[in-house]
Amino acid sequence: MKEKQKKKKKFLWQKYVYMAFCVLLGVACGGLMVTYMNSSGFEKTFREGILSFFVLILTLYAALFVQIIIHEAGHLVFGLLSGYKFSSFRVMSFMWVKEGGRIKFRRLTIAGTGGQCLMSPPELSDGKIPVVLYNFGGSLMNIIA
Repeated sequence: MKEKQKKKKKFLWQKYVYMAFCVLLGVACGGLMVTYMNSSGFEKTFREGILSFFVLILTLYAALFVQIIIHEAGHLVFGLLSGYKFSSFRVMSFMWVKEGGRIKFRRLTIAGTGGQCLMSPPELSDGKIPVVLYNFGGSLMNIIA
């Protein structure tokens, strides 16, 4: 029983650390936005400031969308290089899936994910499946970008 309570306490502790990290990240992003908006060499009117703010927000969302595509493409490229076979590729709710030898477009939303690249693993080689490049391919592509 004590072991179960320890696991629960550890989980709660990790949850609060994650929440604190997210809040601090939000504060840092907000501070960067304010610094950006105040860094122009001329005085902005209120309307120009609001417009700059919304352009910045739209740019951040567009950059996030592009990074999701780059990340999932990294899984796809490094998976193919490792011998995996394409199954599906999804960005937001836009999904391309292989069905019956053809690639078809579908709409699918999975809560908590921005994208997903699913691939069928190759045959076992020496009792192992090459997972390292497939798993790290997305992060590697984000770092390269």
